[in-house]
Amino acid sequence: TYTTLLTQRRLKAYLHDIYITAKEQVRLITAQLAKSRDIDEKLKPTDPLEWVAQMNSCKAAAEEIVMDEIIYQ
Repeated sequence: TYTTLLTQRRLKAYLHDIYITAKEQVRLITAQLAKSRDIDEKLKPTDPLEWVAQMNSCKAAAEEIVMDEIIYQ
């Protein structure tokens, strides 16, 4: 696949499409994980450090999922 895309000068566009898809999936999964863990905007003003820590945890988990499903396949 790599050689074919490279020789046909479509590699950059292909990688860009994967990047956009992965970025959108991370955003969606992060929101779903935050909702499932009851992390909402109410926590943000009351305990901002906890909110950031929880959101970072959700984003890291989402990135792992996306890497496994999109990138490594």
